[in-house]
Amino acid sequence: MIVSGASFCKECGAPLVEEQLRRARDFGWKPLIAAALSIVPGLGHLYRGRPFRGLGWFLGVLVAYGAPPLGYILHMICAASAASIGTSPVNALPPAARPGSSGAWS
Repeated sequence: MIVSGASFCKECGAPLVEEQLRRARDFGWKPLIAAALSIVPGLGHLYRGRPFRGLGWFLGVLVAYGAPPLGYILHMICAASAASIGTSPVNALPPAARPGSSGAWS
């Protein structure tokens, strides 16, 4: 039985995955802002705290604009990527806490 709002197991003291999943859904960034900032390729990733990924997208899209259809397509993918990376609650957990892992909490 899980008590509402409990974050640790009463018997063993292990963190409850449900509490971690709830916390993972409350990300400190806004997906729409990340997508809107991607009007400049990579700026949405920079907003998300991923500067190297942002720089990679910026340079990649900049080079791809040499072939117009490819540049536009990569720019849209960049915006979608900035808005969606890491939104999965399971991926936001530390590896040992992910369901099915053989980490310390399994």
